[in-house]
Amino acid sequence: MSIANEISRLQTAKADIKSAIEAKGVSVPSSASISTYDDYVLQIQTGGGGSSADLIQLIQRTITSIDIPSGTTSIGNSAFDRCNSLSSVTIPDSVTSIGNNAFEGCNKLTSITIPSGVTSIGSLAFNSCYRLISINIPSGVTSIGNSAFSSCDSLTSITIPSGVTSIGNSTFYSCGSLTAVTIPDSITSIGDNAFYWCDMLTSITIPSGVTSIGKGAFYDCFKLTSLTIPSGVISIGQEAFYNCYGLRSITIEATTPPTLGNRAFDSTSGCPIYVPAASVDAYKAETNWSAYSSRIQPIP
Repeated sequence: MSIANEISRLQTAKADIKSAIEAKGVSVPSSASISTYDDYVLQIQTGGGGSSADLIQLIQRTITSIDIPSGTTSIGNSAFDRCNSLSSVTIPDSVTSIGNNAFEGCNKLTSITIPSGVTSIGSLAFNSCYRLISINIPSGVTSIGNSAFSSCDSLTSITIPSGVTSIGNSTFYSCGSLTAVTIPDSITSIGDNAFYWCDMLTSITIPSGVTSIGKGAFYDCFKLTSLTIPSGVISIGQEAFYNCYGLRSITIEATTPPTLGNRAFDSTSGCPIYVPAASVDAYKAETNWSAYSSRIQPIP
């Protein structure tokens, strides 16, 4: 954007904000600097003219692009929450963290570049950015918060960096266009509802270091056709693979049956569940596994 266009956009935004304040019964002199507008908002709040909520919503609707200043080290919690006209963001290389809800509801964002220095992405950071098609998570990221990318309906693929050790609750909940996920060997746990309703996901490789799969983790991932759960998994949550009716085979590599939640493999088309030959009887007798005894077979 040219300097002239940026000045014009800011002047228009200032005029719109002035109008919003005056609509609440508080006069704003034409000569007033925008830096003094807080004083007039305070008059709204204390003078019975209503609240500043309409003003905040106006600002959120007005912002279309953000160029975060160089030297900024973090994007705070809810920094751009519900800026639903925001379509362009430039994040400087100095940023190392993105806070909770930072871009939640920015539903006109189609792409965003996260600098290589970022190490953490907060909970709900990109929740409901439903036009976000692509996002590159830098290799230095070690922490991704719960629901960070939930309801990113247009996101088609994601690579989780090798420094991340857990996929939190609802991280990719309802990412309905997600077809491919790269999960690194560093991951040890997959949280509750992590990939719930990712109904375009056609394959998933669960790394050998994973020890727990949360409840509803892959609920309604009905395009999955095969599944291998590695030998280190000791617990599988309730309804973890419920309604994955596209599955044609399930292989469990653990010799000791993992703790299994209710209905973990219900509505999975009655496909065979393969387990180590020496453990077939143990699986058939174990709590909740016994519900699938007719399907449990030795690994071919």
